[in-house]
Parts: sequence; structure tokens; C-alpha cells
Amino acid sequence: MSIRLRLLLTAAAVIFSVSTRTAQASIVTDIFTFSVTGETTASGSFTVTFDPTLIYNNDTVDLTVNSFSDSEVSASIPTGFSYAAGTIAFGGILNGTNVDNGGNDFVLEISGVNTSNPDVVLYVSTTASNNNTYVDYSGTATMTEVTSATPEPSSLALFGTGILSLAGVARRRFAGAA
Repeated sequence: MSIRLRLLLTAAAVIFSVSTRTAQASIVTDIFTFSVTGETTASGSFTVTFDPTLIYNNDTVDLTVNSFSDSEVSASIPTGFSYAAGTIAFGGILNGTNVDNGGNDFVLEISGVNTSNPDVVLYVSTTASNNNTYVDYSGTATMTEVTSATPEPSSLALFGTGILSLAGVARRRFAGAA
């Protein structure tokens, strides 16, 4: 077996083994829908695009507020999200994750983001109109992962191997005819 053929087979094997590895997309897009009824009534939906292996703090770029209503807090406040270790927090970024009494602010904390059963851990809202702070430890949350089609790496590897095989056969035929 010639050196050139060995190099070609080795290169094909390396390309095949690298391309058939499992695709590991770390960026996810999730839609969180929540409802809280207690001292205050709140509900809403947020779409977040993030990498669950990273930590986020008051990120406003990767968050879309689909809907939000609170019986005490204005829905027009700037909103961001923070994420660490399977817990995500949405809230007004006026005071970060701290809710100061007398501000028009809220924080919603959802745990179990990495599981199929996320849970509302804490909801705090405060209003400037009556200087009250409302705290609730119950509510419901659902998470829907938005998926997009991704080509399978093994299909691309199979296609590439077929093309290399056809090129090898054609080269051998032309070399034998000469």
C-alpha cells in the first residue's frame, strides 16, 4: 500500500470520526410562562436565548417580554434576566435583583430550569403608589424549548465518504487506462 493511499485513508478516517461526533449546541431558546396568585396577581411570558453553561446577570439583550401583567407593578419597566445553576430570575433592572420598597419593580425566580418541571420559587413586587412590597412563594411556571432543524453530522460524513470513494474509483480507472 503506497504512502499516498495510507495518508488519504487516514485523512478520511479522521474526517469521518470528527464529523460524526454528537452535535452539542449549548445556546437554547426557551419560552417561560408563569402565573402567581397570592398577595398580588401576576402572569406573563418571557422568551430567553441563553447558554445554560454560563452565568448571566441583568441581561436585557437576550430577553423578549411577550406579555407581563401585575396588579401592582407597571408593565413598562425595563426588564432583564439573570441565570446561574438552573435558576433563572426575571425582573425590573431598576435595582438589579434587589427589590427596594417603594419602587416600581418586580423579581420572578424560577428554579429547575434544567428539568422538565420548572417551579416558581419566589415572586416579589413593590409599588411606588402605596409603598407596599408583596412576596409570594407559590405559582406555576412552564417552559417550552424552541428548537430549530440541525443537519446531522453523520449524514454529511456519509455523503463525503461516498464522494471520496467515487473519486478514488475514477482515479483508479483513469490510471489503469493510461
